[in-house]
Amino acid sequence: MDLANYSPTRRDIPLGAAGTLSVRGLSLADVSLLVEAHQNSLVAAYASFEQMRGQAGSDDTTLFATLALGLVREAPQVAADIIALAADQPHAAKGAANLQFPVQVQALIAIASLTFEAGGGLGELLAALRSAGRGIGIEIEAKTLPKPNPTSRRKS
Repeated sequence: MDLANYSPTRRDIPLGAAGTLSVRGLSLADVSLLVEAHQNSLVAAYASFEQMRGQAGSDDTTLFATLALGLVREAPQVAADIIALAADQPHAAKGAANLQFPVQVQALIAIASLTFEAGGGLGELLAALRSAGRGIGIEIEAKTLPKPNPTSRRKS
């Protein structure tokens, strides 16, 4: 594959009369921006995801839906920023926040699918991260995530 000409796979999310919203999976740069801006909210959303994941199925579609609902519930601004980044419109988070709830969930599920499908799915990524963490003496579980620093300059 020629990286100079790489273009990520995109999915169109129907917006009714307004047309469609084209989204792609998140890159490491996108994730870094999200963590920088929303560390506290992401920790809460991940803890919520881990709690709901125990009650959900283990297939990727169910995991992605659980992740999307956790973000919408615990961190709606993060959800809007994810949608804006994945649409390559990082300054349009306010517009993403104004999308109808079902459209936001559909977009988040598509973004999660596009983000994780190349690596074997979300379950494979979590297993790989846990394995890598154990290799350097870190247990990666929701209950062991670092506590947010209230004096941090990061937005939550």
